[in-house]
Amino acid sequence: SNSPRSRGAGGEGGFDVVIGNPPYVQLQKDGGHLAKMYEKQGFQTFTRMGDIYSLFYEKGFYLLNKKGVLCYITSNKWMRADYGKATRKFFAEKTNPLLLVDFGQDLMIFENAIVHTNILMTSPPALSKGEGAMAARIEKDFNLDEELWEYVESKKTILKDLSEDVWVIGDSTKLQIKRKAEEKGKKLKEWDIKIHFGIKSGFNEAFIVDGKTKDELIKKDKKNAEILKPILRGRDTRKYYCNFADLWLICTFPSFEININSYSEIKKYLLSFGKKRLEQTGKTDSRKKTGNEWFETQDQISYWKEFEKPKIIFSEIVSEPQFYYDEKGYYPEATVFIMTGEKLKYLTGLLNSKPAAFIFEHFYAGGELVGKYRYKKAFLQELPIPVPTPEQEKPFITLVDKILAAKQTPSPDWRGEGG
Repeated sequence: SNSPRSRGAGGEGGFDVVIGNPPYVQLQKDGGHLAKMYEKQGFQTFTRMGDIYSLFYEKGFYLLNKKGVLCYITSNKWMRADYGKATRKFFAEKTNPLLLVDFGQDLMIFENAIVHTNILMTSPPALSKGEGAMAARIEKDFNLDEELWEYVESKKTILKDLSEDVWVIGDSTKLQIKRKAEEKGKKLKEWDIKIHFGIKSGFNEAFIVDGKTKDELIKKDKKNAEILKPILRGRDTRKYYCNFADLWLICTFPSFEININSYSEIKKYLLSFGKKRLEQTGKTDSRKKTGNEWFETQDQISYWKEFEKPKIIFSEIVSEPQFYYDEKGYYPEATVFIMTGEKLKYLTGLLNSKPAAFIFEHFYAGGELVGKYRYKKAFLQELPIPVPTPEQEKPFITLVDKILAAKQTPSPDWRGEGG
């Protein structure tokens, strides 16, 4: 049977031990071929954005007998990534986790695979359910010549009350910090804020122009200034400031419903890249298939008004927090996010602080990258932030204003030569 429960964990049949290193393949890869294949197979760990190793965990578990043990070495992303929620829920509710060893980002186990790994040992609930799992995180002080088990014994902690929430291995002090942060804070997703992706044009070479080209387009027709906006990329943002690279976006958003003939010089400029390359048909040498016109950006960008508001701009993959408070009207490229809403200067100061960075990186940052962390929307919105009173907020605003003034950069020239 293709069902993950073809034997049934804890039954009379089944194996004493299931051990292995399942493959790591994202289910949405190659147009979602694997996702379509397994979506209706009854897997509790299935999620379209997930990885096939989660299904291997479930299938392997249901091959055990009632005293059997499963032990896999896999990617550790399921512990904190959003797609791992179903996998964490399955382990917590259907199995009895016995041991979890997380190699973090400090030790690469496989020479030919750039993946951060962990080892999980689990069994059917009949085996001492409720005692908690012995867990250890491998740190930089681990010597490859020493026995792994001895190191685990020296660093072990017990994980209890596991659920679909993020699984964190840490000493009691770190876990107390996490609990206190959650008691005192309010998750960002519960704040009156919005987090939006940057703009995906589908063809940046055509839609992002340098300052000289921008000036030439405006000189030919002042009307072009209406849809030429300054843009920031991930590489341009820093902590509290940005390095504006004098790049400008042609804002032909589908949500604008632009008549391109009203911007004849921009139409001519875009066509210089070839209409076939600009078309959104999904064909070879064209952009991703959408219902948009050839001269429009790939995404609708219905939230464009948020770009004109005071906002926080931040990069997703960074080695340290890089939150920049913007009142200059920069538009965000696809490699950055924006945040609009309440108490933005307070949030800028707090999110750039070492305590907030520590809490995020240790408990909410999702799958780790080599020396970097992902300030992805799904991860960041889980971060608990204390809600200040007006009096508590004032010193943050004062301090952030001082830092912004000290790091001030020239504003982009909105008018160009024809303004």
